Amino acid sequence: MLRAWWCGRRTTARSNACSKFKQVQLEYRAGKTAVTSKPNRLLGQGEHAFTHKTPGFREAALASYEKSLEIWALLGDRPRQASTLCHIGSIRYDLADLKTAAENYQRALELSDAEKDQAGQAAALLFPRAECGVGGSIHHAAG
Repeated sequence: MLRAWWCGRRTTARSNACSKFKQVQLEYRAGKTAVTSKPNRLLGQGEHAFTHKTPGFREAALASYEKSLEIWALLGDRPRQASTLCHIGSIRYDLADLKTAAENYQRALELSDAEKDQAGQAAALLFPRAECGVGGSIHHAAG
């Protein structure tokens, strides 16, 4: 669980961030299912936008994924952060932003390594290979 050690200092930005953190933390403790439904819903909205390919689908999916990632980070759920980062990396790759895509996959791999999450590690390593073709790697493409 993330700790808001800087909540004791009073500035407007920190106060707002601290209040948001405490609210999410309380909701998380009160009912994990209720709290995790919002980032899951956002992730689903992003996947829906991406699979239906409506105008602006990449941007809509990216916005949903990034909101979901923010909530997972506040909750300290590293496996779900890693999964969401893989989704973001996929969109970034699709937008030809290879450097940012590689950074997202790398962050996903680091989070999965920290959790000893083998499925997450595989996803972070295989997502780029699937997008670059067999034997390819986004890490080499982003160079």
